[in-house]
Amino acid sequence: MDDQNKRLIERLLERIEQGPKPEDEYRSRKRRPYPPVLAADIERAEEALGFYLPPLLKDIYQTIGDGGFGPGYGLLRLNVPRSTWSNEQEDSIVLDYQELHNATAAQLNEQLPVGGTPQNRWPTGIVIINDWGCNIFSCLDCLSEPDYPILRRDYNRGYNEFCVESPSFAQWLEAWIDNIALFDLDWENAQKMVFPFRP
Repeated sequence: MDDQNKRLIERLLERIEQGPKPEDEYRSRKRRPYPPVLAADIERAEEALGFYLPPLLKDIYQTIGDGGFGPGYGLLRLNVPRSTWSNEQEDSIVLDYQELHNATAAQLNEQLPVGGTPQNRWPTGIVIINDWGCNIFSCLDCLSEPDYPILRRDYNRGYNEFCVESPSFAQWLEAWIDNIALFDLDWENAQKMVFPFRP
C-alpha cells in the first residue's frame, strides 16, 4: 500500500468511527464495515470480472472492510454468493457487473416502454460501487488509470448516459470524508459519457 492510499484509509477509518453527522446524507443509517476480505478474495473477484480493480479499492476492502460504509447506502460488498443473500438481497460488485455486462440487448430492453430509447449493453470495466436508491448508482471506471473516475448512472434520466460524479475515486472518498453532499449533482450541466459495449 502506498503512502497516499494509507493516509486516505486512515481518514476513512476516522470518518467511519465518527458515525453519521446531522448534515450527512443518509444519516439515519449507521455505516459499519463488513469484515475485510483476503487477497485471495480479491484475486477471485478480478478473475470473475476479467479485469483488475483499482489499487485503492483493493486496499480499502482488505484493510477497512467488505463494503457497508461510505456515501449513500455504502460501498457494495465485493462478491456475495447468492446462496448467502438475505431477504434484503445484498448487491455485490462482481455479481451486479456480471448480470449487467452479460445481459443481452433483448433482456435489457424487455420492459422498455413504447417509444423508449433502447438500452445499450453494459460497458466493460465499469462496476457499480454505491447505490443511492431510486435507480441511481455511483459507478467506478476500473479501466481509466490512474484516476479511476466515479460515474453516475441515473435510470430516471436515461438508459445509456453516465455523467462524471467525480474525476477520481480518491477525490470522491475525500468528499464524503469532508461531508460534501455527493448525491446533489447538476445532471444537466455535468459531463456526459456514453461507452461502447466491448465484449
